[in-house]
Amino acid sequence: MAIVTGLMKRVEIPNEEGQWLKIRQLSWRQREKASDARTDAVLNRVKGMGAELIKQLQGAETRPEVEGALADPSVNYDKLLVLQYGIAEWSYPEKLMVGVKGKLAFSDAIENLDDATADWAMREILAFSSPPPEEQQKNG
Repeated sequence: MAIVTGLMKRVEIPNEEGQWLKIRQLSWRQREKASDARTDAVLNRVKGMGAELIKQLQGAETRPEVEGALADPSVNYDKLLVLQYGIAEWSYPEKLMVGVKGKLAFSDAIENLDDATADWAMREILAFSSPPPEEQQKNG
């Protein structure tokens, strides 16, 4: 499908019987914005480290557990943006959107998810938004 608007699916939240999210497929632009936001955050942290620490890190070897973490595609995206773009509805009583000065805006509800649920939801959204590996090979 060339246009992803309206492509959604309902997923049951693990370990929360009866709770669910309706997630939407992210567009290329939404993924790009979430990636750019993550990159900016990482670069700002690196700038704050100081030149001496950066020199030490440049010569360090990468540990296997770090390599494994870097293979997780979610480390490349800003979690809050992915969740805001990707969660269309949910079963929780808290509202996702609120009216602010006559316009809809995100409530703080997504920011109040626990770590495990936020991480799981992010992975579900990214998996739903990424083409299967065979499609990537055809287009790459």
